[in-house]
Amino acid sequence: MQRRSFLRNAACVGACASLFSPLRDAFAGEIAAPGQVELKFEKLAAADGSAASPVLQVRAAPQQFANCEDALRVRAWFAADRGATAFDLASFGRHGASQRLRFSTDARRLIGFELGQGRHFDDCTTVSACRVDDAQATTLTPGAYRLSLMRDGQPLAAVDLDVSAAAA
Repeated sequence: MQRRSFLRNAACVGACASLFSPLRDAFAGEIAAPGQVELKFEKLAAADGSAASPVLQVRAAPQQFANCEDALRVRAWFAADRGATAFDLASFGRHGASQRLRFSTDARRLIGFELGQGRHFDDCTTVSACRVDDAQATTLTPGAYRLSLMRDGQPLAAVDLDVSAAAA
């Protein structure tokens, strides 16, 4: 049983490696060019106690601080049994930020976030990306986090993440 589990996980790692090769450069953390929007993930506060279960409830609250003519989209990336998968976490643009959302996730599967420029992710250009473990933790734990979009050191928008243990 353990051997099958190991082989399945090894196959998943191999599949993820091939899927993430285009994202490798984006997650490398290069310095942003002047005028380019940069993505930064930071832990603001830890919650009291730790989660007994790796399943977490995440509440995302996007907010836009400055006028933004660019159509920007933030996507969350997860490791899945059949390879990497992603979904739109928030969008920003001329008409403001998208609405709040709530989702549950296995903390060990959240990989990172990607910022794209464009109206639809089919034709978006990846501008910046960051890994979850850049926030001084190996996995997401209960607490408060902020995913900041910065242009030339000035805050443009943010997605506040309130992470708590999922009810059993």
